Formats: sequence, C-alpha cells, structure tokens
Amino acid sequence: MTYAFPTPNEYRNPNRANAGTFEPLTLKGTLLGLYHFLADQVRAYRNRRAIAQLALQEDRMLEDIGLTREDIDGALATHEGIDPSWYLTCRANERYVERLHEMRRGNDN
Repeated sequence: MTYAFPTPNEYRNPNRANAGTFEPLTLKGTLLGLYHFLADQVRAYRNRRAIAQLALQEDRMLEDIGLTREDIDGALATHEGIDPSWYLTCRANERYVERLHEMRRGNDN
C-alpha cells in the first residue's frame, strides 16, 4: 500500500533516497503554509497601494529615488497576486549598476 507521506518507519530509514527531505502532511504545517500565503498576499496588497501613491508623485521626485514613470506603470501592470515592489527594486538596482559602470568607464579613460 502506498501512502501520500512516509510512514514513521520509512521516515526514519536512513537508507531511503530522500530520507529526511519530506515532511508528512500535518495540520500545523498546512495552517502555517496558509498563514504565510495570506501574509504574502496582504504584503503585496499594501505594497501595491504604496506604489499607487508613488504614481501620484512628480517625475522629478521619482528621479530622486532612482525610478521613472515607466517603472511605476510597469510595476502596477504586474499580476494582482504578485508583489510589485520587487520589480521596482530590480529596476532601481539596474540603474545603480549602470551608473557604477559608467563611472568606472569614465575613470579608465
């Protein structure tokens, strides 16, 4: 008979190929996973609202924090369940690295 999760004897068997890599399904693990999923959704919602507030700022102010209007629009265009703040972080970091490379090229000449 095959179980969806290892039996206690199988779980403790060090000769199994995946010994110690699979946790049996438990109510605690399921509830913890659900909690983390909901917490991520709430965080994404709050970040989306904050980015919507950024969209109301002037371009000059966005430039001061290393973003452009296109970055804000692109972040808000992501799927509703995805946290858009990672997109803005990536874009700001890309610009920062580009500026560093330009500065190094300028010093090398």
